[in-house]
Amino acid sequence: MILVTARTTVWAYHSWPGAPDHRSYLRAPHPHNFGVRVTVRTEGDDRVVEFHDLVDDVQRQLGFMAPTQSFGMQSCEMIAQALAGRLADQSYIVDRVDVTEDEQHTGTWRL
Repeated sequence: MILVTARTTVWAYHSWPGAPDHRSYLRAPHPHNFGVRVTVRTEGDDRVVEFHDLVDDVQRQLGFMAPTQSFGMQSCEMIAQALAGRLADQSYIVDRVDVTEDEQHTGTWRL
């Protein structure tokens, strides 16, 4: 099995309305530089999945998911899962999606 990984970032807001009282500041929309790392499977070793095309597709899907620069109430894990589904709909065999907040905290979806 051959894996191809692409990385990109998107600046957007999200919120957690159900945050506990000691993290109540997370209830309001707040910004992050979300780092996105997508790994897909391929059956060939000669650019069957081109890095630049994968990044373009990831960025396009993130634009659909956060058209007003907001992921709404989605956590990193939810963003990762939704992105994996959207890319699978484009015929990618998604192995893993990692979404980070400001290069510190990561939520992962894995096949």
